[in-house]
Amino acid sequence: MEKYHIWTDHYQVRTYEADFNNKLKIESFANYIQESAARHANYRKVGYHDLIKKNCVWMLSRLKIQIKKYPEIGDTLKLETWVDGRDRLFSHRDFHFYIDENEIIAAARTSWLILDLERKRLRSADEFVEDFPAIPGRCNLKEPNQKIDEFEAPEPVGSYMIQRSDLDILQHTNNVTYIKFLFNTLGNRLNNNEIENFEINFIAESKLNDVLNISFLEYQENQFLAKIFNDKDLVRSKFELRNMQI
Repeated sequence: MEKYHIWTDHYQVRTYEADFNNKLKIESFANYIQESAARHANYRKVGYHDLIKKNCVWMLSRLKIQIKKYPEIGDTLKLETWVDGRDRLFSHRDFHFYIDENEIIAAARTSWLILDLERKRLRSADEFVEDFPAIPGRCNLKEPNQKIDEFEAPEPVGSYMIQRSDLDILQHTNNVTYIKFLFNTLGNRLNNNEIENFEINFIAESKLNDVLNISFLEYQENQFLAKIFNDKDLVRSKFELRNMQI
């Protein structure tokens, strides 16, 4: 539902959305974000079914999330989302995650683009969401999403072939697939640590049977840069770990 231009959803953490530590997975946070963004856009008549009639679709370009506390199986989350504003081609959307209705446990900022499928070019968000009300400055995360610059990384530490189950409605790799691949490859570093801050830029697309490589660079203790690539960079990420809160 929408009230004062803020869309609110409630999600109960399911068993398959938590990890072996009974903590909500980072990819589950991302799934909730994409789902609530889609619901709000649908309500405002700029969702998938509205844009596809004009041969256009939304694309998530950048995501930043800060997690203070991880919910567990059975917890009910309240998720609020609203549009922060627009900047040239981008539409910026923010999120607050609450537990017990009023305790903010995570905040996220996202930046979206609109792709013209027929012309294979980006369209200005202003063409579609000019009348979509914005609430700037409300998010607990104050710094805007930034481009993660190219960086030299060590040799790849893992590879993954895109499967049919990884594809979205456009038959491109779903954004969450990249996040799962990233943290599955990080492996044992997450046994006693959890993600505190996470940023990701989605740069280029991949498709069925593409083979992706991944590299990590630990530039300070528990602070990483990562990239997923084939013949070009597809995703760049920056994240920080902290000791797990028991």
